[in-house]
Amino acid sequence: MGKRKARPPRHKRQARQQGAGAPARADVVICDKCRQSFKIQPRERQLEDGAYAEEHYFACPRCGAEYLMARISARGVELRARMAEIRGKLRTAAGEERQTLLRQAEQIRWELDPEVTGAQA
Repeated sequence: MGKRKARPPRHKRQARQQGAGAPARADVVICDKCRQSFKIQPRERQLEDGAYAEEHYFACPRCGAEYLMARISARGVELRARMAEIRGKLRTAAGEERQTLLRQAEQIRWELDPEVTGAQA
């Protein structure tokens, strides 16, 4: 009888189960200010004036440092609402209606992209 192959460590088995070459989830970060590691808890706030209507960010639970993820324009908020409507209809749609809804969703994705800025902006 031949030698039995050793099992890889648990973290490697889990990574393989998630998909070969799958990137690690980036929901745990280290604060730049206090060096505390923590799990990201996304938040959003409405902005009163300016070019953007919403800001999406997360904050360090230890020191309160905030990290901006994205800003969304008022038009972007409207487009997201339209997308949510389409997703709801897609759950029950079939045939040609489903194809029409998928085309509309794709169009909205293209329109939404410039309405959302990343943290670099």
